[in-house]
Amino acid sequence: MAKLIKRKKPMTVDPVKVSQTMGASLAFLGLDKSIPLLHGNQGCSAYGKILFIRHFYEPVPLQTTGLDHLAAVMDPDQNLKEGLVTVCEKNKPEIIGVLTTGVSEAEGTDIKRIIKEFRMDYPQYDDVLVIPVCTPDYLGCLESGYAAAVEAIIDNCIVQSPVEVKEKAKDKKKDSKDLVILPSAMHTPADIETIRLMVEMFGLNPILLPDLSGSLDGHLAESRYSPITYGGSSKGMFERIASACGVVSIGLSMKSAGMLLHQCAGISFFHFDGLTGIKANDEFMAMLMKLSGNPVPAMYKRQRQCLRDAYLDAHFYLGQCRLAVAADPDLLIPLQALSEETGLNLQYAVTSDTNNSEIKEKLEGLGYKTIQEGDLEDFRKLSYEYAVDLVVGNSYLAEFCEDQELAHYRAGYPIYDRMGGSRICRVGYAGTTDMVLDMANLVWQQRPEGADPYTSVFKRNGGAYDTDAASHASH
Repeated sequence: MAKLIKRKKPMTVDPVKVSQTMGASLAFLGLDKSIPLLHGNQGCSAYGKILFIRHFYEPVPLQTTGLDHLAAVMDPDQNLKEGLVTVCEKNKPEIIGVLTTGVSEAEGTDIKRIIKEFRMDYPQYDDVLVIPVCTPDYLGCLESGYAAAVEAIIDNCIVQSPVEVKEKAKDKKKDSKDLVILPSAMHTPADIETIRLMVEMFGLNPILLPDLSGSLDGHLAESRYSPITYGGSSKGMFERIASACGVVSIGLSMKSAGMLLHQCAGISFFHFDGLTGIKANDEFMAMLMKLSGNPVPAMYKRQRQCLRDAYLDAHFYLGQCRLAVAADPDLLIPLQALSEETGLNLQYAVTSDTNNSEIKEKLEGLGYKTIQEGDLEDFRKLSYEYAVDLVVGNSYLAEFCEDQELAHYRAGYPIYDRMGGSRICRVGYAGTTDMVLDMANLVWQQRPEGADPYTSVFKRNGGAYDTDAASHASH
C-alpha cells in the first residue's frame, strides 16, 4: 500500500504537469478537420502551440478568442461569438472544440449558453459541430482535460443524437465488427497505431476516439499548410460508434467515458488500466479472441516469447532497480504491472491529480512507498529520503536527473529534448519489449562497469569456502 500525500502548498513550484486545457486541445487534435478554440488570453494558446510543436515537431492548429482583462469585464460573450464566426469563415473546420481557460472560468463564462446563442444568430454554420468543454487550467492535469473532452464528444455526438439514429444503430449492432477504442492521453501516436493493428489482426474494425496516429504521427502531408487538423477520427465515423460491438477504454482516466458510451448506446464495455506487460496484453488478446471468434495470430505469440526473453536479458539491470516516477496517473499505474514482472523496485512518485476517488483508491493500492500530489520541488525533496537509480517522466526532469547522475526514461508530455517522441511505443508485447530494453540500457549507461557480480553464500574471502554457510544451506 502506497502512502498517499495530498497537496498542501498554496502554490506550485517548478510544475511537472501540463494543464487541463492542453489535454482537451490534444483530444481535438486527434479529430479530422478539427480545431481547438481556447476561450482565454492569447498567451494561453501561444503556450499550447509551443508545447505541442516542441513535442511533436509538427505544426499545430490552435486558436484563441483573445479574451483580455478588459473584455473579461465588459463583454466576454461577444469575444467567443466573434471567435467562432472567424474560425468558421476562415478555416472552414468540421469540428470546433471550445475550451475554457483560467480567465474565462474565473469570469464565470457559460460557454454552453453562448454556443446556443451563436447557433440562433448564425444558422449558416449549423453543419459545423461545436463542442464545449470546461477545462479550468488551475484544476486537474493533461489527462483529466483530455478525458473531459472525450466525454464531451461522446455526449454531443452520441448521447444527444436523435432517437431515430439510435434505433437505426441498434439494428446494425448484431452484425457489427466495429470496436470503439478510447486510448488515454498518455498513449503516443505509435501506441495508438499498434493498438489499431492488434484489433485489425483479429478481423475487427477499430474506431479510435480520438486518433492521434492519423494526425500527429509525423507524416508529410501533400498540402503545404492546413489551418485545421488533417487525419484522425472523422465526423462521419461518429455515426458508427453507437452500433459497435463493444467499447474498450485504456487508462483509468478514460473509464468514465467508456461507461458513458456503454450506458447510452448499450454496447459491451471493457476496461484496461494499461497495455504494458505480459499479463495486461494476455487479457487484451483474450478479449479480442472472444469478440472476434478468431485465434491469436502467430505474430503475437512470437512477440510474447521475445518479451519473455527481454525480461531475462534485462533482469541484471532492472531487477531491484530503484524507480521514481513523476507523471499523470495513467502513466504511473501501468508501471506497477511492469515492476511485478521485471523486479523493478518502486520507491516514490509525484503525480498531478488525485481528486478522482477511483484514481485515488487505485494509487493507494500500488507498490510505491510514497505517492505525493505535487510538483518538481516535492520530487526533489523525496529524492533525499529515497535513493533511486532510474527516473521516469517528461523533459522537465532532465536537469534534475543530469545533476543527480540518474538514468532518465522520458515519457509523457512534453518531451522537447529528444526527437521522435511520437514514434515511441510502450504498448503490446513488442512495445513493452522496447520499453524494458530501453530502461535497461539507460541504467547500464549509468553503470558502465556492468551489473554487480553475484557472490555465492558458499564462497567468500578470495576463494575460501564458508563451511558454516554451506552446512546451513544443505539443511
